[in-house]
Amino acid sequence: MGKKNKRKKKRPDPFLTYCNAVSFYLAARKLDSPNGAGLYTWPMVACEAFSLELSLKGLHHLRRRIAANSHNVHELFDGLSKTDKKRIQVHMDLQFADAFYINIQKNGVLLDILSILTRAKRMFIKIRYWHELDLPDSDTSGDVNTAGINELNYSILQVIQEDRPEWSKALSKLKSTRVPPQTQLT
Repeated sequence: MGKKNKRKKKRPDPFLTYCNAVSFYLAARKLDSPNGAGLYTWPMVACEAFSLELSLKGLHHLRRRIAANSHNVHELFDGLSKTDKKRIQVHMDLQFADAFYINIQKNGVLLDILSILTRAKRMFIKIRYWHELDLPDSDTSGDVNTAGINELNYSILQVIQEDRPEWSKALSKLKSTRVPPQTQLT
């Protein structure tokens, strides 16, 4: 019996992972429009959750680490360095200082990173099958929602862009992503 030819898995290109994360981030923002009147909610959540996963994997790839072969964003976040986690938290704090976020926290919505990750942990997998009523995980308060997922994703993308500012410019040149020139993550 011959040996099976095991091909060494090629390390993903961090730039392409980043481009894919931004593409899904922008798709989620596009789907989150008042024109959809709720029709695009589940596709928006799927794009948002997948973009978060890709952003985390992109940060791992940028650091030359192999990201877990998983959709579990909690596990992916746990694998980040303390420095990256602190930098992400700084961006989160800046966003959550806004009155909108202060008010929703007063209403009991948990916006700490642990709660956001718990809600988002298997969201990409589960949200695709919401019609089977297999809902995403809840946080410690019992909430199942997407609060903070977009903001966490944005914060991770900001950390990547701080380390690789040229990627933001190069992204607009990639025809496959169809991103307009000078696209900002807003």
